[in-house]
Amino acid sequence: MKQDKSSHAPAVDRALDVIEFMATSERDLSLTRIRERLNIPRQSLVGILNTLRDRGIASTPFSFELEDRNHLGEMVRETAGKISYRMGKER
Repeated sequence: MKQDKSSHAPAVDRALDVIEFMATSERDLSLTRIRERLNIPRQSLVGILNTLRDRGIASTPFSFELEDRNHLGEMVRETAGKISYRMGKER
């Protein structure tokens, strides 16, 4: 997961750690299990999970899981494509 402890955006690191953990774990993770495994403060983790749920990345009936693992990959590719396009126009 984390490779460099001197991150410029710790909140982004935490969110990506949560997504990576959810992607590599079995379904139906509890808040406690995620928090204990990743050592993220409860309040921060709740905020991250609520944001992921609101964005359609995670679902939370009684536990947490990735909503659609393919959706996440498509979203990342689409966003990266837009950024790459903008960077090409700025040159």
